[in-house]
Order: sequence, then C-alpha cells, then structure tokens
Amino acid sequence: MNLVPIADITTGGWVSSGASLYEVLDETDASDADYVNLPTSAMPDTMEVKFSSTTDPKISSGHSVKYRIKGTGTIVATLLCGATSIASWTHTPASSGWTTFSQSLTSDQTDAITDYADLRVSFAGSV
Repeated sequence: MNLVPIADITTGGWVSSGASLYEVLDETDASDADYVNLPTSAMPDTMEVKFSSTTDPKISSGHSVKYRIKGTGTIVATLLCGATSIASWTHTPASSGWTTFSQSLTSDQTDAITDYADLRVSFAGSV
C-alpha cells in the first residue's frame, strides 16, 4: 500500500515548483523534475502534508516512510498521526544530491498509529 500526499496542512516558507506542495510530492515513482524548496531566507521553517486515507492493515510490521531530500542544512522528517509524533528522522547535513530514504517503522511506532485517515508528514528545514 502506497499512501501519497493529498493536502497541504502548513506550507510555512516552503515553495513548490507546482501549484501546491502536496501536488509535487504525490508521486509513487520519484521524479526530481518537481519539488518543494525552503529558501535559505525562509529558514528555519516547517511544512506539513496529509496522506491519503486507508484502513488499518492490522499488522505491526512492514510499514515505512519514503522520501527524497537534498540540501546543505538540516532536514527533520516527522511522521504524525494527527498532532502525535510517531517517528522522526534527522539528516545533518541533508545530502548534496537527491537521496532516497526509506525509514522502517518499529512495531511500537506502527501500533501507535490510531487513525489511518489522519496520517501526515512534516519536514523542518534549517541551516
């Protein structure tokens, strides 16, 4: 099951090469032709997007969050269920070229997801 972003929750100082942030992030196959960017002049700031809804798969394994980043500052990616942080990953510095990260969730993290209709991911960027 691949969930994709369907709505912007907050955009902060982040800008998109498209009409909205989520629209350029909603790919099941990565494309570096469209992206979101946090200009240095806007750092630090956070963006958050909501994922498509699904029913609870009732399993505690095999869950992961996949994203691509590049940059020279610090990027913190956080998986949220509503306002509750499920897992967070820090990249300091973010990679100089586009790099895919596939973050596996532990069974405790997966079990902490209580509402598969309110999954979100945020990205915080700073120098």
